[in-house]
Amino acid sequence: VVAVLQTQGPAKALNELNIKALDNDDAILSYSTYYIKKIAESENIEQNLKLIHTFCQDNDDYANLFDFSMLYWAWDDFNFGEEYSHYWENANRHNINQIIIEVAKNWLLKNEKEIELITD
Repeated sequence: VVAVLQTQGPAKALNELNIKALDNDDAILSYSTYYIKKIAESENIEQNLKLIHTFCQDNDDYANLFDFSMLYWAWDDFNFGEEYSHYWENANRHNINQIIIEVAKNWLLKNEKEIELITD
């Protein structure tokens, strides 16, 4: 692979490895999907939410992920002892996990066709 990279460039190497090169939006979608699937499966919700939030900020508050940043800030309020948060309507310390899981599941459904296009 290194020899191919040096002589023919990364696109050729990816092609030979049967790896599809993604444009910026598709790369963001692919990366996000990985962690949002974990959230939807109730796996390390807080850790994965933080990763998506940070990724969203690093990508200029990417609109398709902005709900996850708002949920991150709501969760942060609850971690600091707040009972309610203005970041997410009707969220409280008792239902925030379920809200985050539902938002993740809905996000996956909403983006299902775009996800299929980049994973085929």
